[in-house]
Amino acid sequence: MVELKAPLTTLWRGKDAFEEVKTLQGEVFRELETRRTLRFELDGKSYFLKWHKGTSLKEIVKNLISLRMPVLGADRRMARHSSST
Repeated sequence: MVELKAPLTTLWRGKDAFEEVKTLQGEVFRELETRRTLRFELDGKSYFLKWHKGTSLKEIVKNLISLRMPVLGADRRMARHSSST
């Protein structure tokens, strides 16, 4: 599910949001094998992008060995953010 808010709704209307996100430029705060945190500016305001490329098999196995459930999606984060808004 993709949920965009202004100004992205008008800026990216009729475009593939995932392809547009890939072209964003800004200050990279963290870059790992499967994720990247980037601050970018749009219309004079700063925004943060958290780009997740999926979970590696290595990460899944590491979590299972540690008796933790692997995170396979953004479900928990989305639930946490939707309950706070």
